[in-house]
Amino acid sequence: MKCLAMRVGDVRERGDIDDIRRLGALLGVTSADQAIKLVSRFYPADALPPKTRFGLEEMFGSGSS
Repeated sequence: MKCLAMRVGDVRERGDIDDIRRLGALLGVTSADQAIKLVSRFYPADALPPKTRFGLEEMFGSGSS
C-alpha cells in the first residue's frame, strides 16, 4: 500500500519514501524489478501508477536482481 500511495510529503513530513526504503531493506529488495514483483503479488501490475514505477526505479535502481 505504501508503494501505491507513494506520498512524497514536504519538508516537515518524509512521506512514504523512507518507509518504502526501510521495508525494502527488511525484505531484501535490491532492485525496482523485485519491488514491482512484490507489489504485484497483492495488486495488479497494470494498476501501478507511473509515479510508483518511477519512484521505485529511483529508490532501488532499474536493473533486475
